[in-house]
Amino acid sequence: MLPHDDKYIGGLIQAPQGQEKTYPSHWLSFINVDDIHASLSKAEKLGATIVIPVTTIGNRGQVAIIIDPVGATIGLRQPPE
Repeated sequence: MLPHDDKYIGGLIQAPQGQEKTYPSHWLSFINVDDIHASLSKAEKLGATIVIPVTTIGNRGQVAIIIDPVGATIGLRQPPE
Protein backbone atom coordinates (compact mmCIF):
# COMPACT_ATOMS: atom_id res chain seq x y z
CA MET A 1 0.00 0.00 0.00
CA LEU A 2 1.16 3.51 -0.75
CA PRO A 3 0.28 5.96 2.04
CA HIS A 4 -0.01 9.74 1.79
CA ASP A 5 -1.19 11.98 4.65
CA ASP A 6 -2.42 8.96 6.66
CA LYS A 7 -4.52 7.67 3.72
CA TYR A 8 -3.78 4.90 1.26
CA ILE A 9 -3.62 6.29 -2.26
CA GLY A 10 -2.36 3.25 -4.12
CA GLY A 11 -0.77 -0.13 -3.88
CA LEU A 12 1.53 -2.54 -5.63
CA ILE A 13 1.54 -6.31 -5.68
CA GLN A 14 3.79 -8.85 -7.32
CA ALA A 15 2.46 -11.71 -9.43
CA PRO A 16 2.73 -15.06 -7.65
CA GLN A 17 6.04 -16.78 -8.36
CA GLY A 18 5.80 -18.95 -11.46
CA GLN A 19 2.62 -17.20 -12.63
CA GLU A 20 4.14 -14.07 -14.16
CA LYS A 21 2.82 -15.01 -17.61
CA THR A 22 -0.67 -15.61 -16.21
CA TYR A 23 -0.65 -12.17 -14.56
CA PRO A 24 1.16 -9.79 -16.94
CA SER A 25 2.14 -6.32 -15.72
CA HIS A 26 -0.82 -3.95 -15.70
CA TRP A 27 -2.46 -1.04 -13.90
CA LEU A 28 -5.87 -1.20 -12.28
CA SER A 29 -7.69 1.85 -10.98
CA PHE A 30 -9.83 1.55 -7.85
CA ILE A 31 -12.69 3.86 -7.00
CA ASN A 32 -13.48 4.38 -3.31
CA VAL A 33 -17.15 3.78 -2.51
CA ASP A 34 -19.20 4.16 0.68
CA ASP A 35 -21.07 0.85 0.32
CA ILE A 36 -19.28 -1.74 -1.79
CA HIS A 37 -22.19 -4.20 -1.81
CA ALA A 38 -24.66 -1.57 -3.04
CA SER A 39 -22.17 -0.27 -5.62
CA LEU A 40 -21.45 -3.76 -6.92
CA SER A 41 -25.16 -4.55 -7.16
CA LYS A 42 -25.85 -1.32 -9.05
CA ALA A 43 -22.92 -1.93 -11.42
CA GLU A 44 -24.21 -5.43 -12.18
CA LYS A 45 -27.75 -4.12 -12.83
CA LEU A 46 -26.24 -1.58 -15.25
CA GLY A 47 -24.50 -4.33 -17.21
CA ALA A 48 -21.14 -4.81 -15.50
CA THR A 49 -19.60 -8.26 -15.12
CA ILE A 50 -18.26 -9.16 -11.69
CA VAL A 51 -14.71 -10.50 -12.04
CA ILE A 52 -13.88 -10.72 -8.33
CA PRO A 53 -16.70 -10.46 -5.78
CA VAL A 54 -16.37 -8.48 -2.56
CA THR A 55 -13.17 -9.56 -0.84
CA THR A 56 -11.80 -8.35 2.50
CA ILE A 57 -8.15 -7.30 2.30
CA GLY A 58 -6.93 -7.64 5.88
CA ASN A 59 -7.50 -4.39 7.76
CA ARG A 60 -7.40 -2.32 4.55
CA GLY A 61 -11.06 -2.61 3.66
CA GLN A 62 -12.92 -4.50 0.96
CA VAL A 63 -12.46 -4.64 -2.79
CA ALA A 64 -14.27 -6.01 -5.83
CA ILE A 65 -13.35 -5.95 -9.50
CA ILE A 66 -15.75 -5.49 -12.40
CA ILE A 67 -15.69 -5.13 -16.16
CA ASP A 68 -18.02 -2.36 -17.26
CA PRO A 69 -20.38 -2.76 -20.24
CA VAL A 70 -17.82 -1.31 -22.69
CA GLY A 71 -14.96 -3.53 -21.47
CA ALA A 72 -13.04 -1.40 -18.98
CA THR A 73 -11.79 -3.21 -15.86
CA ILE A 74 -12.40 -1.20 -12.68
CA GLY A 75 -11.77 -1.91 -9.02
CA LEU A 76 -14.18 -0.83 -6.31
CA ARG A 77 -12.82 -0.26 -2.80
CA GLN A 78 -14.58 0.40 0.48
CA PRO A 79 -12.03 1.72 2.98
CA PRO A 80 -12.11 0.30 6.50
CA GLU A 81 -14.42 2.02 8.96
